[in-house]
Amino acid sequence: MIFRTKGNTIPKGKQYIFVHAAPEDQKLRDEVVSKILSLTDGPRYCLWYEEKPEAVFTARGKEELREMAVFIPLITESYFRLVRGNVKGGNAADFIESVQLQGTAVLPVLESSKLLPQFNKAFGELHGVSLSHPDVWRKAEEQLGRFLSDHGLEERITREAFTGRLFLSYRKKDIAEAREIMKAIHDTDTAGAAAIWFDEFLVAGRDFNDDIMENLSECDAMALAVTPHILEEGNYVREKEYRAARERGKDVLPVEAVHADDKEVEGAFPGIRPRVDMHNRPALEELLKKAGFKGPGSRSAFAEYLLGMAFFIPVSVEKDVERAVRLFKTSADHDCAEACEQLGMLYLKGIGVKRDHGEAIRYKRKAFDLLMKQKASEENIRHLNRLLYEYDGLPLLLKGNGRIGEANQVQQAFLERIEKSLYRNDNEFILYQVNALTDLANLFYEYDLETGSEKNTGKPRTVADILAGDPAASGPDRERLQKAEQYADRALALLDSYAGDDTDMASFLRVVTLDQYADLCKYRNDLQGAIDYKEKSREIIEPLAEKTGNLEYMDRSFQVSNNLGLFYREAGRDNAAIYHIDEAVRKARQLEKISPEFKGRLVHALSNKALVLDRGSVKTASILECYEVLLKLMKEQDIDATQAWTLRNIGGEFSSPVYNIQLYTNSSERRPVFEKIYGKPEKGSDFSMFDLIFVPEDTAKVQAGCMQWLIILVFVICLILQKTGVLDIAGFLTARFGSHGTWYGIGVLAVLYLLTCIPIRK
Repeated sequence: MIFRTKGNTIPKGKQYIFVHAAPEDQKLRDEVVSKILSLTDGPRYCLWYEEKPEAVFTARGKEELREMAVFIPLITESYFRLVRGNVKGGNAADFIESVQLQGTAVLPVLESSKLLPQFNKAFGELHGVSLSHPDVWRKAEEQLGRFLSDHGLEERITREAFTGRLFLSYRKKDIAEAREIMKAIHDTDTAGAAAIWFDEFLVAGRDFNDDIMENLSECDAMALAVTPHILEEGNYVREKEYRAARERGKDVLPVEAVHADDKEVEGAFPGIRPRVDMHNRPALEELLKKAGFKGPGSRSAFAEYLLGMAFFIPVSVEKDVERAVRLFKTSADHDCAEACEQLGMLYLKGIGVKRDHGEAIRYKRKAFDLLMKQKASEENIRHLNRLLYEYDGLPLLLKGNGRIGEANQVQQAFLERIEKSLYRNDNEFILYQVNALTDLANLFYEYDLETGSEKNTGKPRTVADILAGDPAASGPDRERLQKAEQYADRALALLDSYAGDDTDMASFLRVVTLDQYADLCKYRNDLQGAIDYKEKSREIIEPLAEKTGNLEYMDRSFQVSNNLGLFYREAGRDNAAIYHIDEAVRKARQLEKISPEFKGRLVHALSNKALVLDRGSVKTASILECYEVLLKLMKEQDIDATQAWTLRNIGGEFSSPVYNIQLYTNSSERRPVFEKIYGKPEKGSDFSMFDLIFVPEDTAKVQAGCMQWLIILVFVICLILQKTGVLDIAGFLTARFGSHGTWYGIGVLAVLYLLTCIPIRK
């Protein structure tokens, strides 16, 4: 393995990031490494890579990855080939999950956003960054900041978490045994919280003598990893480190990993203590006690959390995520908010543990409750704001799991904490308040604006309920709307008083508030008021999105144009409706080009364009393009051809586009588009009966009508044959079925005819 650091400094104390790239992408890899090192925190990073990248998939390669805080796969077409050729069964998702479960965060860097669908299909749904995005390095810096600790935390770990310091001396070829010795030492009660310095990935050929001797001088004792390799003549452990330890009066603790000859060890290391087998825990405990280690004693919950972070990052110990999670849980059980928050993040991202949203919410909610019991200091409020509104915050998780009332309760409590504090008028905290107020005003999260149906409640609120005059299906009641308006009024008043530097965020929050006023007007049947507020919103968000290139701002700009188009259509102002829907389509195409995750936006925009258009050919072209984009989305999500053709169970957020596709096109128009995405059905498969089995209702009616004509035709032919004497059908039926045989035949045809009337009548 090869490493690079800013200014070619030593790796000690830095956070390890591994960049994995295909052999053909070495130039691109070097560019990415240089760029990461040039970031604000670049001097704190040590970036590693392999000249032979296939080595990462070996047992030793996976073991080396354990030491890394972040794994960055550089996604190109060549990288897909590299993974397919080296991962068993080509299952890249399993490989990535194994990396995450050993505690290494994964941050994919894509050469182009066009590779995202292929990447997600191969690796699973992972958030990454694309080099084709104009704001890629700001996004990468934010992501790395989420995975890596700050320098202040590392200092606290060094100062407060450890109860002693050991220097581990071992041969480079014994790295696996050295890690086992560290684990054995940390499994003891005596030195479970000891820092262990070891020269981890130091590279031969560089002079680390001064660094090694400095750390040896600072340690309380030196642990010596005993294997036959330490007996070889001229090795650094024997000639330098052992002698330096004796000269400095350090107690040397020999721990045997692989048996070596007693006399040879005593001859090579004069004055050495009797060795202890690393698997003999009582003997190891006794050896460490003799060296002065006394165990952690009474430790605070926060110290347990810091020690967990030491093993998680790692800082001055071997990386051990299982141990880190155990320490976090012990700390969380003793009411450490930081440990609860860390566990919430781990369960949410699936780092070191299996992904579990229920556990993520449980720990994040406990962190919130614990923080609310603390004094309302500036740092306490900042901490609460991070927990609630940064990176999959608690309210968003609660809403996503149908716990909307609880989400609002949490935000209301946070808002009251700021308003009662001494800092409520500070610019930084004004934006915190506005953020909470705008989210609280967004009570429409519980409702579908198009149908009035309540979301995530299980209540049967449908369009039919509304048409039937069901008052409970018409959206929020008057009291709820008034409360939402009060929140929006307070948010706008605070924004008017804001005089801070973050004008972009203030402008964005103003747009959110104006959009909420527009929605309030819409619910109150004040369509012109809704249009006026949306126009004000558009005047702010469009230049902001264009100036910053921020995806969140660009997405909001799309939503404003899309809503304006629908509002103008409802008001009967067709030209304005078409203009804004065209703008929404343009913005959706721009978003989708930057990141394919926005394909859904394009589906809605094209569907709405078909809705507002009167011109036949343009309308059909728009809805067929909408159908094509929707099919691409479904194929990426592995939805099978049968379900995609029938559009069965394709509802949810796409229920409106699906309805419009079925309304404005027929099966013969959709079929070429379908075959373009899914291909022609194979002969001999059930799906080969394309139009007979998977047909919309109107086609079934046509087929029933054809069957009726066929029955009539059979009856007429039989009459002609009987009358002309070509065939005595009546005689044949009489001979077979008796004197009433002819009437039986006519009755069968009549029954068949009546049966075909059923689908037609439907």
